[in-house]
Amino acid sequence: MAGRSNFYPLAGKEVLIKVVAMAMPNHAMSCFKLPVSLCREIESEIAQKDGGMGFRDLVCFNLAMLAKIGWRILGQPQSLLGKVLHDKYHHGVGFLDARLGRKVSWGWRGILQGRRILLAGLRWRVGNGERIRVTEDPWLPKPYTFKTSSRHPELPMIVAELIDSESKAWRCDLISQLFEPHEVRLITSMPISRWGCPDRLVWHFHKQGAYTVPVWV
Repeated sequence: MAGRSNFYPLAGKEVLIKVVAMAMPNHAMSCFKLPVSLCREIESEIAQKDGGMGFRDLVCFNLAMLAKIGWRILGQPQSLLGKVLHDKYHHGVGFLDARLGRKVSWGWRGILQGRRILLAGLRWRVGNGERIRVTEDPWLPKPYTFKTSSRHPELPMIVAELIDSESKAWRCDLISQLFEPHEVRLITSMPISRWGCPDRLVWHFHKQGAYTVPVWV
């Protein structure tokens, strides 16, 4: 194979070099938070050459890639990565509630910085409402907090209490008493599972609810 590279045309070699050069920082930024100065230096080098990677901002790209790790942890908590990080850094609490702590790895620091990107668009999609805390969790389709502003003293603990257990429909009369009019409209217009499916986290800014890097970069 090495000998065959001598027969590649100049244009082909240039493409090959660009592909390899692109993959190296791409892999690093998907694992660690790189210093801003290094990202700017890479951007400067790219700007001086034809083509480039096509990234608008490598700092944002780096955070978006790290957020993808967080998305994977949320979606696959029983994976090897999810279990290791849970046992080492946020035992007893969920990933979204994990704190930085002391003497943590550079990788974990980067993942928590990427988590800020997730929190900007992450919300619950209501199924049976049993996992969603009414006042603490993001579950309303209203960027950018996705949380209710209502502080009615009789608000229930979980969203499931706002759903009729028999008809699997919103308890509209109760909701009208507890929430502001604009939130009443939001809540009662949200579809809920007729079959008692579990609640799940979604990315608000994607039609299918999946977090993808191109959404941000």
